[in-house]
Amino acid sequence: MPFLVGFGPNSMCAQRGGLATGLTDKEVSKLHKDCKRVESVDVEVVPFGELLLRYGIVHVDALFIDMEGYELPALESIDFSRISVTALCVENNEQPRDAGMVRRLLEPLGYRLAATIAQDDIYVSSKVAIS
Repeated sequence: MPFLVGFGPNSMCAQRGGLATGLTDKEVSKLHKDCKRVESVDVEVVPFGELLLRYGIVHVDALFIDMEGYELPALESIDFSRISVTALCVENNEQPRDAGMVRRLLEPLGYRLAATIAQDDIYVSSKVAIS
C-alpha cells in the first residue's frame, strides 16, 4: 500500500505523511506545498493485533496508541482472548466520538477508565488493583 513521505525543510513534513488512501486531497496538497520532496513508498499494512501475534507477543504491560484517528481500528484488531494487556493509553483528540466507542469496546473486556490526562485516556485491566 502506498505511504506518502515528506522530506525537509523541517520535521513536520515527515509527521504529516501517511497512507495515501487515508489522506484527503487537501492534506496531500499541503504535504507537497510544505516539503521539498514527497515520495511514495510501498509498505506492508498489517492489523496491529496480527503484528503482535506474528512476533509471538501475547502479553503487553503498557500499550500506548497514538495513531492520528486510527486508534479504534487498531484496538479492534487485537484479539484480547489471545493477547493480554495490563494497561492502555489511548489518544482521543483526533476523533472525540471514538473515545466513547473505545470505552464501549474495552469495558466489556474487563478494562476500566482509570484516568484522562490531556487528550489521553488510561485504561487498566480489572485484574490490576489500583489504590
